Amino acid sequence: MKLHHYLHKSDSLVHLMYAAMHMTGGMPARGEEFQTIRWADTVAIQQNIFIYKGMIILVFAYNKANTNTNNSFYIVHSSCPLVQKLLFAYITYIRPFRNFISQQLGILCENSTNPHLFASHNNVTGCFSNNMAYSSLKQSANRCPIALNTSLYRQIVVSIAKKHLPTLIKPFDPNTPKDYGGFLQLLSF
Repeated sequence: MKLHHYLHKSDSLVHLMYAAMHMTGGMPARGEEFQTIRWADTVAIQQNIFIYKGMIILVFAYNKANTNTNNSFYIVHSSCPLVQKLLFAYITYIRPFRNFISQQLGILCENSTNPHLFASHNNVTGCFSNNMAYSSLKQSANRCPIALNTSLYRQIVVSIAKKHLPTLIKPFDPNTPKDYGGFLQLLSF
């Protein structure tokens, strides 16, 4: 049936979009942060996709810093413009249509929406599992001799940044910015 074919193709798009957003959004987010991106609000948790000055940004609350210092700390990611256009088209047109089809076919309950961006059409409330994230990165980096998972990809990018971008790695205390540049670095950090 053409509707089921459309739903499976949209799942493939979500897999490719995961890798594209993960690889073009600057320093990669941790897997559990990235897998649980929400495109819709829920009663308990707010969405973390926003539009700011014409760009689509992802905002993550950094849990590790919060537990150590009891201060809120946020990380902002923004993918390349092409991936932002894809994300906009997906959220605006594809995802609502996919939900409508799933509801009409009885896959999802009436008026139910999975708030997670990275989810299969038949997944009512869950997000990508670690295996799904792994298969997405593996499919997108099939020429890489190493099978990349989310944490390994993150470690590789951090190592490259430490070696080749030493000006970005200088010591920085986010609690005491020294000047306007430090304040801007605090915001971007």
